[in-house]
Amino acid sequence: MMKKKNLLFLWCCSAALLTGCQSVPENIAIETIPVQTLAPETEISVTETALPETIPEDDEKFRERKLLKLICEKEFSYDAEVSGDFAEFMQNDAERLSERVFGEIESEEDAETKGKIALAELVGESYVNSQKTEFTVQFQEEYAVWIVTMQVSSGKMAFTVIRQDDGKILGVYC
Repeated sequence: MMKKKNLLFLWCCSAALLTGCQSVPENIAIETIPVQTLAPETEISVTETALPETIPEDDEKFRERKLLKLICEKEFSYDAEVSGDFAEFMQNDAERLSERVFGEIESEEDAETKGKIALAELVGESYVNSQKTEFTVQFQEEYAVWIVTMQVSSGKMAFTVIRQDDGKILGVYC
């Protein structure tokens, strides 16, 4: 005699073959029921329930992360898979700042000053000052952001992405 668990597994595999389902999309909820709780005459059906998006597309944080992802891909040459995680990491670090919005960035020098302030708050002013390197500042017209970059003594890069129109620190990496 076959056990109920094996029958359920066989049924699920058959249902997947009949429907052409090879994997479950990320936005589908799956409810599992222990086979031991089912009566032998119980009919089993499969239903799909769409899960709500975690961040609505009209949300400012979502748009900012999307912009950071693009910058990571185009300016820092991250592949599409890594850039999303990196953008989220940068955004989370920026959210730790006590002050994130500095007002319109009017010049390269202004962007450098704001970028230094953000880095100094996250890693310490003495660390930023101890680095024997110049800051590189570039304006990315396509995204309307300033990217302030500093090469640290370990050879790695630290950078801040600042929105031009309101001076908001969108992302920091150090």
